[in-house]
Amino acid sequence: MLLFDEPLSNLDARLRMEMRSELRRIQKQTGLSSIYVTHDQAEALAVSDWIVVMRDGHIIERGRPLDIYRYPRHVFTAQFFGTTNLIAGTVEEAAAGQLKVTTPLGAVVGIDPTHSIARGAKVRVSIRPEDLSPLEPPGGSVPVNAFEGLLTFAIFAGTAVEAEVSCQDATLQCLLNREADLTPGRAITLRARADACLVLPEES
Repeated sequence: MLLFDEPLSNLDARLRMEMRSELRRIQKQTGLSSIYVTHDQAEALAVSDWIVVMRDGHIIERGRPLDIYRYPRHVFTAQFFGTTNLIAGTVEEAAAGQLKVTTPLGAVVGIDPTHSIARGAKVRVSIRPEDLSPLEPPGGSVPVNAFEGLLTFAIFAGTAVEAEVSCQDATLQCLLNREADLTPGRAITLRARADACLVLPEES
């Protein structure tokens, strides 16, 4: 077994990506088990078959890379891997594998990856920026999992536009199409699918 301790931390970005792929190729070819210690989230997702998330010397959770990123069971993990929007709320209904959460931004329907959250619980709803998409201005009331706000900030990032939308007292980060209207202050409504809204227990 090999132990890697931050092996790529001193390399520049391009070489780090090349070596990351090379290490993964060698590992697959040889079948050699390895423990890879890193604080680089993208690196961990790219080279791992299993990920163990630790905080203060304790294991928070473990799982396959896709599950750790898409369905974390803790707020700490959701924040540690990539960017996420966290919306505080209270569970209003819990049925059929979905939770309805009352939040300052309106009702949110999402899933409970922990399978342990009950009605009345204080929670955080985690929504990744890539899971928020613009919605045409709805007629009448705003649908569930839709957030009305104003575009306050946007930067071109190559494959997409990284943007921030001010929704009441919260700021939501999202990814917009490169051809989107990026006029500051314009009204915009974002929407997320229920299976992209993770309801996580509030952490102290």
